[in-house]
Amino acid sequence: MASFSTVKSNMSMVLDLGTGPDGRAKTKTVTLSRLKGSASADSVDAVADALTPLMAYPVLEVLKTDTDSVIA
Repeated sequence: MASFSTVKSNMSMVLDLGTGPDGRAKTKTVTLSRLKGSASADSVDAVADALTPLMAYPVLEVLKTDTDSVIA
């Protein structure tokens, strides 16, 4: 039976840069690499909460992205 093995994990914070001249929302993504694959949602949220005051723009969204390999 095949299974997944986490190869790497990243955390991204999407920042709100406001509205562009064309009226569309502008965002910027800040990515932190080398996150532990076993990091819980509470841990990722705690890191995001600690980093939010250091950001120049408001945080819209926090994402955790895992890259897994399939082991057959």
